[in-house]
Formats: sequence, C-alpha cells, structure tokens
Amino acid sequence: MRRGLAAVALAAALALAGCAGVGDDATSAPTTDATTTEPAGTTEPGPTDAPTRDATTGATTAEPPSTTTTSSTRDDPRGVGETASRVAVRGGSLPVNATRVYERVETVMRTNATAPASIRVTNATAFYGNASGTTTGSASGHARLERALGLAQELERSRLAGPNGATVGYGTVAIYPGANATRPSTGALLAHELAHYVQFRQGREAALAGNLTRPRTTDAAFARRAVLEGVAVAVETAYVRRHHPGAETGIERSERALDSLARGSAFRYGQLAYVAGYEYVVERAHDSPRVDDPASATNVYADPPQTSEQVLHATRDRPVPLDVTVDAGDAGYRGGVADRLGEAFLRTALANAPNDADAPNASVAAAGWGEDALVVLRRNDTTSNAWVLRFDTTRDATQARDALAAVLDARGDRITDDASPRWRLPNATAALHHPANRTVVLAVGTPEFVAALAVDAAPGTVTMGIDDANATTNRTVGMDATTGRTVGMDATTTWTVGVRDAKPRPTTTRDRHLSWEASSVRTWHTSTSSVRAS
Repeated sequence: MRRGLAAVALAAALALAGCAGVGDDATSAPTTDATTTEPAGTTEPGPTDAPTRDATTGATTAEPPSTTTTSSTRDDPRGVGETASRVAVRGGSLPVNATRVYERVETVMRTNATAPASIRVTNATAFYGNASGTTTGSASGHARLERALGLAQELERSRLAGPNGATVGYGTVAIYPGANATRPSTGALLAHELAHYVQFRQGREAALAGNLTRPRTTDAAFARRAVLEGVAVAVETAYVRRHHPGAETGIERSERALDSLARGSAFRYGQLAYVAGYEYVVERAHDSPRVDDPASATNVYADPPQTSEQVLHATRDRPVPLDVTVDAGDAGYRGGVADRLGEAFLRTALANAPNDADAPNASVAAAGWGEDALVVLRRNDTTSNAWVLRFDTTRDATQARDALAAVLDARGDRITDDASPRWRLPNATAALHHPANRTVVLAVGTPEFVAALAVDAAPGTVTMGIDDANATTNRTVGMDATTGRTVGMDATTTWTVGVRDAKPRPTTTRDRHLSWEASSVRTWHTSTSSVRAS
C-alpha cells in the first residue's frame, strides 16, 4: 500500500495489500496463480550480500540472502529481535535475509511475536493480473457523487505494476520485489509488510476496528487505514534509517507517491492515509509519556482517531452536533442516511477546483469540517444524493460552499445562478443549498430529483421537499435513520434532514449527537476502494 498502484480489492477483514502502492485504495491479497512457483524443499540462493554495518549495534555483519527453508509456527520463546526459526521464502529468492529483516522489525517495534511461516515471492503478472488499459479508483463506493466531484479519475494500469506487497490476516506475507530489486528497496518493502504481519499476529487490527465508534463509514475506514499504514510507514522509515542509511525512507517514498498522483482523485485520497497516518502516529508518540518512537506505538489501536479530521490535524476534536432524520415520501424514493464521508474526502474533492478559482485552497476550505451525513435516495434503479455538511463556523461553511461551487463550475455548466445554483454535469445535475449559517447541502442526481428538491431552513432543521407530479399515494418502504431498520411509512411528499444548529454538545453518551447509523441502504461497488467493513 505504498509504492505501486494495485487494481484489485477483496475482503478487507483478511488482508492489507497493495502496500507498496502509490495511492492504491485496494486492500486485498494477491491471488495464488499458476505462474507463481513454489518449489517445496528446494533451495534457491540469491546473490551474496556484502558485509553491512548494523546501525543499532555498530557491528559489521554479512547478511546472506533468504532461501527457501522450513519454519516453526510455535510461540517464540526468545526475546525481542530474536526468532527461534528461520523464515521460509517460497517461489523465488530475495536479496535480503528475511529472518534478519523480521528480527530487526521486532526490534524497531519493541515487540516479540512468532515469526511468519513463510514469505511468498511473486511476480507482476501474478500480483496484478492484466496491466493494460486504464482503471478508475473509488474513495467511497458512491459512484455518482464521486463522478460529479471529479474523484473518479482514470489511471493507466501500467502505473500499478511496481514493487508491492500483501499481508494476509492468517499469516502469509507475499511480496513482488520488482525487476530491479535492491537490498534497501526490498528490505524496506518487507519491513512494511512484516509490520502488518505483527499487527495481525497481535490482534492490533481487530482491536482497532473494535474501538472505532462508527466503523461502517467511509470516514472511519480512512481513519482505520491511516493508523495501520501510519504505523507500518513508521516501521519502514525507522528500519531504513537504522540499516540502510541514505536510502529513501518509508515516509519519503509515501510523500513522493502522493505527489505523483492527480489531485482530487480517489487514488490520491487512498495515498493520503499513508502520509497523514504517519504524521498522526508521530504526533501521538510525542504526546505519550510511555512511547517515544511511533514505530512502537500501541496506544493508537486502543484509542484511535474516530474521524479523518482527527487524523489530518492530530486533534481530539469530536464532530459537531448534527442530527439527521429521513422520512420517505410518496414520490417513489427509497433510502436514508448511508454514510459519513469526512474531511479527507471533502479535501480531496475540493482539490478539483481550478487554481485560479475565487475560492480558498482545498486544505483551507475543508479544514472547518465539523460533521456530515450522506443521504442516498433511489428510484427506478437510479441513485440520487444529498450530502449534508455542517461546519465549525459560518465562515467555514461559506468557504466550503464557494469551493464546492468552483469544483462544479469546472465540472459542468451552471444553469441557474440564484441562492441555490444548479449545474448540468456529464453524469448528473447538481445544486448547492446553504439553508443555515453553518450548513451546506449538495444535491447530486437526476434532473427531476434536483429540480423537485426544495430546501428550506427552519429553526434547528433543514427540510427537503420533493414536489413530484408523478407521486402516488401508495404506502412506501423507507429506512428508519435511528435504528437502521427497514420500515413501512405513510405517504408524504417530504424528505426531512434535521440539523440542530443550536443543540449543545452532549457530554454523556459518546456520539449521541449523531442519530443515524450506517444501514443496509449503503452498498459498495468497489474496484480500487478503501479498507472497509461491508
């Protein structure tokens, strides 16, 4: 998930993959392919390594390359930085000693875990599959909204095929070291993946997921990935500084990868988690009296960031109060509140405003994010969205509204220029509403939906009414936004989104100010999408 883009996405609960990717959103293990050989019991020696100086002890040692061997899976009785068995390397050879790399990763992480049974060496074809044509990334799975805001950008698949790695939850580490693998580059790649192996082995990933208050949102998925990758980038960086001084570190490589990706793209959104995650765990390490090295951080799993805002600003700020309720209407729509997208998503989208736009830059315009809720409404197999955003101040809301308008101006044609302007986009119609001083609503959908949607402000609420001439009086099925259960609802012609601007911040039940839960109305259509629960 660090250096070369991956174009696949499988079960997130089992794997952290594409770990060498430059903006890959994928989180899957490579498929076992017939082109990946595994000569059981065969030794495949690599080139002899020159003696190297251990940056930790100062001793000069030779580091023989890894070869295929056997490995014990029993608990390791030895201390940190020592393993009772060699790490098997299957399917090829590496220019580094895999056992030595693992011992050094243990030392960097200040931990002791049973070594992996094996490292599988694979090739570009087995890891990536088809490398021709283009692929389109997804940051959230909400395709229409992402296309409207410009996140759904294409990328040549040939850019995906760099050195990469994958770590599977049940213990397998697979890497594609690349055609021009060196000791520093392979050691860094392997150290990153072994950091993920330790995370899985010690239950860190599961603990992290269990400590996220709303794990089934796009924003929580970003926060989760930022922690896992931030620690892995810190481990890789510390490993390189100790054992390959002068070589490109993990954070340097991650920053270079981020800069190489198109701004405003879903690929860049995915890569942002690596850089922002590293910066976050560094700040957390500095703030903790018990941890002085981010590579050995453990408190970030037990007390993780809950939003991308907390990651980006290394803050403990909680989302501002936002209560959203949805009433189904007789216009034939079904749906409800489906997601929280978060500040990182907003920042990425606002980066698609032209440089000469009369609006603040994306980081500034998104920095006032306080909370959001994405409403997904469907009729006749067509999806429309209403994205409700609440900001910290009136000024923040105005800046974000202006930046969103600049993005839509660049993406399509403005067809009205009143208090709630509308745009004709290639895939949809869009409108911006500013119904309360700290609240902005972006509507994206069919021309009929956007034209029929009227947003009026009332004390503490934003009411969205759909005046549909084809509405029926039949009883419809909707989503109870509080419980997430599908319920029958009496016919009505309004969808109501309540925004309690005046409501004080709760001080008891955690996140009580959010009345919605992610529900079954949220479906994921992933190609290269982020780690998430389905």
